[in-house]
Amino acid sequence: MLNKNIYSLFILIILSIFQISVTTNAQTRINEKGKKYVKVEIDGLACPFCAYGLEKKLLQIKGADNFNVNIDSAYATLTVPDKSKVTKDEIKQVVKDAGFSATNVLFSDKPFKD
Repeated sequence: MLNKNIYSLFILIILSIFQISVTTNAQTRINEKGKKYVKVEIDGLACPFCAYGLEKKLLQIKGADNFNVNIDSAYATLTVPDKSKVTKDEIKQVVKDAGFSATNVLFSDKPFKD
């Protein structure tokens, strides 16, 4: 009887974990809709403090989210709402205000690969 209860508990736990995983994946897909992806190639990134300062400035872009600054490859990625009218020039100015140079700004409807 004890083995049957343990087995039932084990199955219940596995099913619960699966349910959480499926729910999380569905929520992630929903959150990605309505976003466009931005990749900014940057000159002058040298350390984590640089990345932090850049992120603080990028937060000024209305609706910007999901920041990732790659110091070694000298770029930053972020998302903005699809309806956002942010331009390449505005992003370049924000990067300049942070003390760096944006050499290229790319927009995409799909995430950029690392």
